Amino acid sequence: MKTDYTEGQRFKGQDYTETALPKGEYENCIFSDCIFSNSDLTEIIFSECQFENCDLSMAKLNAKPVR
Repeated sequence: MKTDYTEGQRFKGQDYTETALPKGEYENCIFSDCIFSNSDLTEIIFSECQFENCDLSMAKLNAKPVR
């Protein structure tokens, strides 16, 4: 299965409750004023990304246990 890879992009004011963020890997991206509420982000990898003033309420995430 091919997954998208996105690096160094800025996403501003996007509503991902209407159109989902494409599954894949995002590295060094900035998400500003975006809405992710109730979104399924479990198959998305965020590496070194920043979320500025974003709504992530009730978003479904993959969390790795802390040891």
